[in-house]
Amino acid sequence: MTKSKPREHIMKLLLVTTQHVVALISFTVFPLLVAEAAGLAEFEKAHVFQVSLVALALANMLQAANLRFFGTQFLLPSGYTAAYLAPSIVAAKSGGLPLVAGMTAFAGLCVLLLSRLLPLVLPWIGREVFSVILTLIGVSNGLTGLRRLTAEGNPVALKIAMAALCVMLLATAFRFASFYSVLLGACIGYAKRHSIQAKHA
Repeated sequence: MTKSKPREHIMKLLLVTTQHVVALISFTVFPLLVAEAAGLAEFEKAHVFQVSLVALALANMLQAANLRFFGTQFLLPSGYTAAYLAPSIVAAKSGGLPLVAGMTAFAGLCVLLLSRLLPLVLPWIGREVFSVILTLIGVSNGLTGLRRLTAEGNPVALKIAMAALCVMLLATAFRFASFYSVLLGACIGYAKRHSIQAKHA
């Protein structure tokens, strides 16, 4: 029993780490969605994507650092936050990338300042508040994705998205699978896409 427990912990750690990486890979589409909303050309979208990856790398370096005002020494990679996706798309449509950059910089400054106050107010904030925030972010991004699927009129993409969503929802009903619902949904989505491409090849 003592030998099997470390193996179980290692397996869980590998699965959770893989799920985190898969989620981060899917988040890399956020800069492209914002660039598309700004009406950029294809080469401009590629440039935005490259610059976004460089900025993300610098953010991870600062997070892993042990400086006086920056760094948490966490080695867990960070990604583009889903909370900024919908506002960034609205800003890109109305004011272009300059407005998106200004909003992002201002939001980052607010987060930096409020992070100093968070330990003081955290005991007074219930779990329900965080649950509502996460639900609102999920609904907002889900509606964004649903509008794209219906606007493009691509039944193949809609089938893949629905298959992945159903698997993730079903996984939450089981205790073990609920921890890896995102990974399971991504695997089913990629498998479904591969099978559809194989049929049309």
